[in-house]
Amino acid sequence: MFQKYKWITKVNNKNLILKSIIKLKIRNFFFIKNIFEVNTPNLCSSISLNSNIQSIYTNNYTNFNKIPLYLQNSPEYKMKKLIISGCSSIYQLSPAFRGSDISNIHNPEFQILEWYRKKYNTKMLIKEIIELLENILKIIKIIKITYEMLFEKILNIKPKNESIYKIKNIIKLYNIKITKKNKINKNDYLNLLLKYIIEPKLKKKKIYIIYNYYYKQPDLAKTTKKISKRFEIYINKIEIANGAEELKNYNTHIKKFNKFNIKKKKLKKIINNNIKFISSLYYGLPKCSGIAIGIERIIMIYLKTYNIKSIKTFLK
Repeated sequence: MFQKYKWITKVNNKNLILKSIIKLKIRNFFFIKNIFEVNTPNLCSSISLNSNIQSIYTNNYTNFNKIPLYLQNSPEYKMKKLIISGCSSIYQLSPAFRGSDISNIHNPEFQILEWYRKKYNTKMLIKEIIELLENILKIIKIIKITYEMLFEKILNIKPKNESIYKIKNIIKLYNIKITKKNKINKNDYLNLLLKYIIEPKLKKKKIYIIYNYYYKQPDLAKTTKKISKRFEIYINKIEIANGAEELKNYNTHIKKFNKFNIKKKKLKKIINNNIKFISSLYYGLPKCSGIAIGIERIIMIYLKTYNIKSIKTFLK
């Protein structure tokens, strides 16, 4: 016998309608701005080069060359290839897959909104993001603060100049457990402080835009004078987006990819160089900035709910 009502979704009809309206608002926002929607594959033979992202692979499904196919973490590389090939500013609203732990705010399959603006720097893109958030969330107070200032304000340290010894002592002071078996660097320690000390101290009902990150962050952002031209957005203490002025230099890309692979090897993760993406970078990524937003998290904030079960039709 079937278990009574065990198959029923936790989402009510009202929330499904509101989700649909929010997506309609997003598409209308980009339509007015002449930013065009694209669709790229969710199943590819390559994976993210970022060692901090855990990919989900299909071990029983291959392409015609018998190469394993992977569910995509984000449409970033494919969208950048479109920009390199001559496309104008574009966006994509699609599923994404990451092998992180399941929690109240995360599911391995989720909806991602990603867009790229040609000739934009981070300042211009942040202004546009605020406009979109105002359109959806009817605005709450915005706090713009640099990564350096945030650490100085809450922990009285300057990440750019601080010794790893002092940072490790703060980790011990707050009894933060380090689970990684391999050696971790200064940036890893800073991420632990951000996650366990700083994020919980962010105020509710505020939009935090944290910009100019420590320059050794594992990303593909443009860097100048020990500053990474990237930013993250937090609402109600939850990270909802990260963006950057995109790195253009081909040789710097290669150096970063090599570092990513060294770290992946130490962590015993899959190394799968995205040759087609790397080849496309040789022809030159034009000046642009991009951002990725977790749509479910935006919807959760809009509906004032703190459990993804209330907005996802069916969880994994």
